Amino acid sequence: MDLVKNDTTIQMLENIPYPTLDADASWKPYLNLSEFTQLPHYEQQGWRLCAILFDRPQQQRATSSLLSKDTTTEPLKTKAELIQKQTLDFKRWLIQTVSSNAEPALHAIQKQEPNDSYAEIFTCMTFGRIQEATSIAMKKMDDYVLAIFLASPLSPENAIRQRNKLSKEKINNKYHEKIWRLLSGQVDSELTGGLDWKQAFMLYIMYGKTRSGEDPLNTLIGRYLNDTRKLGKTIKERDASPWYNVIQWWWQRTYNCQKLNTVNISGWPARLAWRFVLMFQDELSTTFVTSIVQRWCMELQTIGLSEWAIFSSLFTSNKEIIIFVLSRSSFDTNEYKIPEGWIKEAKEKWQNSLIFKKDTPSIAQSL
Repeated sequence: MDLVKNDTTIQMLENIPYPTLDADASWKPYLNLSEFTQLPHYEQQGWRLCAILFDRPQQQRATSSLLSKDTTTEPLKTKAELIQKQTLDFKRWLIQTVSSNAEPALHAIQKQEPNDSYAEIFTCMTFGRIQEATSIAMKKMDDYVLAIFLASPLSPENAIRQRNKLSKEKINNKYHEKIWRLLSGQVDSELTGGLDWKQAFMLYIMYGKTRSGEDPLNTLIGRYLNDTRKLGKTIKERDASPWYNVIQWWWQRTYNCQKLNTVNISGWPARLAWRFVLMFQDELSTTFVTSIVQRWCMELQTIGLSEWAIFSSLFTSNKEIIIFVLSRSSFDTNEYKIPEGWIKEAKEKWQNSLIFKKDTPSIAQSL
C-alpha cells in the first residue's frame, strides 16, 4: 500500500480529492518486497506478468564516478533489444506458470503410450520441460541429434533441413513427426489439437516461427488468437483465466489499438486486481473499476486496515462509496481532506447502523 501511495498524486477539484496513479508507476518494486515470496505462486505470477507486459522500459542514464570526474554512459538499449528482452521474460514466465502442472499429463501419456518415449518428449515440450525432454531423447532413445535441437534450438530452417535428412523410417510415429514439426516452427491448430489450452498456447509461443524484424509476441499471440478464433471454440477454463484475459487485453490494446473497457480478472486476488485497475482507470469502465475497488476496500476493512480502505475508496471518486467506506471505518485525522459534509453523513450512517443492530432481535430471541 505504501508503494501505491508513493506513486499517487491527489488533486483537489471543487474541494473533492481525486487520486490518480502516476503514469510511470512501476510494477517491479512489488516483486522485491520481502513479503512477496510468501504470496501464493499463482498470485506471484500475476504480479510478474504485469511487470513484464506493462512496465515501461527504463533506459540507462549517464552516471558520474565518485572517484573521478569522468562520466560513464551505459549503452542504451535499442527498440529491438527491448522487444527481445520482453519476449524472453514472457517465455520464462510462461514456463514457470505452466510447467508445474505437467505431472498428471506425463503420467497419463506414459500409461497411454508405454513404449513410445517420443510421446513423452512431445508432452514435456508442451509444458516447457525442455531439460527433461532432452534427457529422455539421450537416455531412452539415444537420439543425440534431437537432444541437441531440443537443448539449444537452432533456427527453424536448420530443423527443416535436418527433418528432410531423416528418412520416413526414422520418423516412425506421429509424436516423432510432431516434435520435428515443432522444431521447424510449424505450429498450428492441427498440431495442437486435443491438448489443454495452456499446452497449446505454450507451443505457439515457444516454437512458432517469426520473421526478421517482427515483434515476436505480436506475431505469436496474434497467431494463437486467430487460429483458435477460426475454430470457433469456447474454452470455459481458458476464458475464465485472469492471466489469459490480461494477455489478450494487452495484445489487443498494444498491437490492435483496441480500447476495451473491461477485462475478466475476477479470479485474481483483490489487491492485484486493484493495482491493475488503478493503472488503467481512464480506459476501463467506471462500473468495472468501482466493483474492483469496493472489493479491495471490504478486504482491508475486514483485516482492520480502515485507513487504507479510505485511501483506496478515493480512487472511485464516487461519493456514495466513499461515504459507505467511511461509515464502516475508524480514523483519527482527515488526511485526504475529504469534504466534512461526507464525513458527517458517514457518522450518521454509523450511528443509524448501531441503532438498527440494537433494535433488531437476534435469531435466538425471535425463536
